[in-house]
Amino acid sequence: CQCVSVGGQLDFGVRYFDIKPVLSAEGFHAGNYTNVRGTFCGGIGQPIESIILEVNAFTAKNKEVIILDISQDLNVKDGFREFGQEEWNRLLAQLMSIKNLFLHPNSMVDLTQLRLRV
Repeated sequence: CQCVSVGGQLDFGVRYFDIKPVLSAEGFHAGNYTNVRGTFCGGIGQPIESIILEVNAFTAKNKEVIILDISQDLNVKDGFREFGQEEWNRLLAQLMSIKNLFLHPNSMVDLTQLRLRV
């Protein structure tokens, strides 16, 4: 369980976030679910909109790299299934409001293999 918001974790020095998006009736959230013998166990966390606001507020005052690793999607409002393309499009449109966002031109590149230039 994460009991500290992304903004709070940024203040503590965290710069890498493993975000597992969950779509609930309230919208997109970070979350974490596991399928245990046919039953999904887990929970919904901080709204993605709130995460974006906190990242933008932090980067407005601090020139630092923050990595949001988005993986393991789950639609909990519609049968505990993976996102469809329309849901991914909606989430990505929301994420585009992150300021100073870097998107690699080739989305299939493993960013861990790229060298940083100073």
